[in-house]
Amino acid sequence: MIAIYVAVFAIILLYSIITHHQRSSIPPAPSPDSNNGVVSGKISNSPPPTASPIDGPLPRYITNSDEDTISRSQWVIRLTSYVHTQRYGKRYNVATLHTTVNHHFAPEGVVERISLKYVETNKARLVPYECVVFRKGSLAWLGDGGYINWCFLGNFVRMGNFVTFEDPGES
Repeated sequence: MIAIYVAVFAIILLYSIITHHQRSSIPPAPSPDSNNGVVSGKISNSPPPTASPIDGPLPRYITNSDEDTISRSQWVIRLTSYVHTQRYGKRYNVATLHTTVNHHFAPEGVVERISLKYVETNKARLVPYECVVFRKGSLAWLGDGGYINWCFLGNFVRMGNFVTFEDPGES
C-alpha cells in the first residue's frame, strides 16, 4: 500500500515538474515560499491580497471566523464554496489550504490567490490559509486531511492525499 502512495506521489511530482514550464499567461503572485511554482506549507510575510480582479474584496460574512456559530472546518468549506461557486461561477478549480501543514502544490493558470487568517479566540491564535483559484495542477498533501486543513472544488481526481486538477473548461 505504501508503495502505491509513493508511486502516485512520484507521478504527481514528475507531472508538476514537466508542466511547470507550460504555465498560462496569468502568472501566480510572487511569494518567498515558492520554488519553481511548487508552494510548500509555510507562512508568507507578504501582505495578504484580498481583492479579486473581478469582484473586489471577499464579503465579511464569508471571511469572518464566526467560531461561536460554525467550526473551523465549516469556515473552510464556506470560503471554498463561495469562491468556487459565487465568485467564479465554477469556471476554475479552487483549493483552500492551511499553509503551515506540509504540502506540495503546483497550480497552473493561477487567477487569484487570497491569504486569510482564521481567528481562534479561545486559543489566542491566528490560523493562516491560502485560497487559490487556478486552471489545473497537482497537490500532494503531506499532513492530516480533513476540511480543517484543506478543501478543494472543481475538476479533479483524488487518490488519498494526492490530487490532480484538470481545467474545468475542458471537461
